Amino acid sequence: MKNIIINEDNKSVLDLINYINSKIIELRNNKNLSQNVKDELSSLYNNVVDDWMNKNYMFDIEPTVDEEEEIINNLLEIINFLNNL
Repeated sequence: MKNIIINEDNKSVLDLINYINSKIIELRNNKNLSQNVKDELSSLYNNVVDDWMNKNYMFDIEPTVDEEEEIINNLLEIINFLNNL
């Protein structure tokens, strides 16, 4: 059985995802977020992070440059959302 890998090219994407995860934990521990904010954040996370992980955390498949640029832009939007909370 092959190992599931993410190629080195995706390191910047993974770094952004790790930052988002740590920021969510920080917010969850330090702020009383409204249910609306939690729902919106959950939806963003599912639609962007989970979707990308499901499509690209695959057996030796590398996203195109355009796909990678799109996910990076989407992740930066989530970070902007988090930083404005």
